[in-house]
Amino acid sequence: MNELRRARLSGVDLEPTYFTGVFMSSHMPTPRWILRSALIFALAPFSMAAVCGGATAGGENDQLSLKIVDDQFESAVTSTTLAEGTRVTMRAVSGLKDSLTLESAKSSSPGVLEVVSFQRDLVVLSAKSAGEAVIDVVAEGPESGNLRDSVNLSVRTPASLEITDSCRDEVYLTAGTIDLPYTMRDSSGKSLAGYGFYPLNFIPAGPGPSVDANITSVGLVRFRTGDKAGNFALNSDLSVNAMSLEIVEPDQVTVFNADSATGPDISLASGTAPVVTFLIKTATKSICGTSDHVQVTSLTPDTCIGSMGWFLGANYLRVTPKATGSCQLEVNLLGTDDAILHSDGFALEIAP
Repeated sequence: MNELRRARLSGVDLEPTYFTGVFMSSHMPTPRWILRSALIFALAPFSMAAVCGGATAGGENDQLSLKIVDDQFESAVTSTTLAEGTRVTMRAVSGLKDSLTLESAKSSSPGVLEVVSFQRDLVVLSAKSAGEAVIDVVAEGPESGNLRDSVNLSVRTPASLEITDSCRDEVYLTAGTIDLPYTMRDSSGKSLAGYGFYPLNFIPAGPGPSVDANITSVGLVRFRTGDKAGNFALNSDLSVNAMSLEIVEPDQVTVFNADSATGPDISLASGTAPVVTFLIKTATKSICGTSDHVQVTSLTPDTCIGSMGWFLGANYLRVTPKATGSCQLEVNLLGTDDAILHSDGFALEIAP
């Protein structure tokens, strides 16, 4: 193996710094390692969960509020009006106490908005029909007594479902998962919140892509691409923007390596783990959302770990430092029966 030019990552605590990664590339079955510089950039645009935000409905007594909870797109949720046929998880929050424990949660109109369950500071609501409902909540408060409040919420019937096709002209791999942002709106154009309602299907029907209705992220729809390659069109009973999916087998991938850096130094944002944009392509198109088929192994687990991710059309390798020293990661693209189709490696030096 050729001697590697190693990158230096100053500060394991990820204070602002500069470094460049070095990639070793081979394409199976003939191992042939080629040095490549990797484009490293801050993960902040990809970390929706790390961004504070989320839509909040205030209580009538200003003691408690209910805030929509979502692990991935919380900062993008701007409406507390719920979509009929969906569920939503909300967190009870108060400026009077940092950590709350709900004692009770009741709906004034269960036929409109039902309280499914509550635990700790979370309450799960089910939007049964269009209308208005008041959620009366009681939480364990300071020494002076419990906190009590009433939160008004609305349920509206979805009239449209807009999907953001982040992958555009890219293609997908069989037996994979793809998450795309979506927005539900009522007849007046107001955005609606909720998960579990996806009036979508694919043409042709049968083996191929399908909608995963078990996802619990507000503002996100998940597709399973299935085991059949081909071209599919998305259909809906609601007015949805046209969308098509081209699905290919993993053995159609011809490019599997890190993106080239545009310069010797790339700035990192404070408080984020560095990531590397990763090129995964067929002969003519980029592959979208490939983490199901990519295996990342740390050859130096005491120093660093890695994981493959995808966000809005970009595949990336995240590097998480654990200690100073040499960091080496092996990245494999898996095919049928987990056979390795392509393999790349990444090495960098983590410095104090």
